[in-house]
Amino acid sequence: MIGENLVQPSLIPVSMSSSNGKLLDKKPVFTNEYFVNMQATQWRKITPHGGINFTPRTGHDCIQVKEKIYLFGGTDDDDRKNDLYIYDIYTNKWSLLPNKGKVPLPRSGAKGVSYDNKLYFFGGYQKKSGNFYKDLFYYDL
Repeated sequence: MIGENLVQPSLIPVSMSSSNGKLLDKKPVFTNEYFVNMQATQWRKITPHGGINFTPRTGHDCIQVKEKIYLFGGTDDDDRKNDLYIYDIYTNKWSLLPNKGKVPLPRSGAKGVSYDNKLYFFGGYQKKSGNFYKDLFYYDL
């Protein structure tokens, strides 16, 4: 174990609005730094150790696969995103995963699931251009 800020397996990630009350397109900016302990029913803020951290955003999707949490897309202060981050609950670090193959266009609102060692993401939208997507992509883990 690295330190006492490590996330325990009983902690579940929850999107919360940022503590600074910053708004993005008149909506709260969300981060994934809060977890709820399902055994003790309490909130605990997690401070990741080093590594890469994603920009605060809204409209992203998170998928848990074993001891990892994957974060895809969403919107930050600048634009829609199509990046894919991984958070390891045991090392308490975020990492940016490399782009492989045909990368989905930047989007918010995509929904994802994990199946058979792959992350599947469906749909989403690019509000500025008026595009709503009905495409399906997978990322091979």
